[in-house]
Amino acid sequence: MVFSREGGLQQTRARRTRRAILDAAAEVFGRQGYDGTALSDILDAAGVTKGALYFHFTSKRQVAEVVLEEEAAQWAGLASRAERGAPGLQGLIDFSFAVARHIQGSPVAHAGVRLRRDGSGFSGPWGAPEESCAALGRCFLRRARTDRELRGGIDCDAAADTVVAAVIGAQLLDERVPGGPALEERISAIWRLLLPGIVPESRSADYRVTAPEPPAAADGGDGGNGGDAAGREAPTGPAAYGPVS
Repeated sequence: MVFSREGGLQQTRARRTRRAILDAAAEVFGRQGYDGTALSDILDAAGVTKGALYFHFTSKRQVAEVVLEEEAAQWAGLASRAERGAPGLQGLIDFSFAVARHIQGSPVAHAGVRLRRDGSGFSGPWGAPEESCAALGRCFLRRARTDRELRGGIDCDAAADTVVAAVIGAQLLDERVPGGPALEERISAIWRLLLPGIVPESRSADYRVTAPEPPAAADGGDGGNGGDAAGREAPTGPAAYGPVS
């Protein structure tokens, strides 16, 4: 089979146009919400025509659904990297900083939070990242309990839900109350308050409650501008605990 150079250039332009539309949509949805966003807002932000958008998507809603699909892929990669990191309670602490960095640094993640928060009726296979974060948190805490890191009687499910709620609350404060502490400082403060309640007093100093240094580059296949298993172009974003697909 022979592919023409012209056909290859057209495919490249089409991929770039689709990427521009999704990047613009994520920015606008994250700032204005679904109902507050007109299709013309996405077109203006992306710098494309209505015909170009309709070549790739059937409607504004489909654009939002694809943004949510990308968000789900990003969260899956984030969780995968967390599982390869520190075990037990330190792993959960590091994951909480990863979540905060991801929401703050990824327009796709921020758009996903806004789309669900606005109650626009989205339902689909992508699920809610908050639920997957809580599930992973429970895994970290059960490992910590097995390794005798926790105080006796700690409810791992309740503790994981508390951590997720605290991180989400810190993100909301960072977004809506300008001039306060940086988001990572808020996460550090949360852990300084939580640790004495869940670990023996003799172990409180064993944990680092500041953000870990981000890696110099994402793991091969996890980030950057590669692509997912379906061959879709990966979303852009920060390498450290940032978007993957």
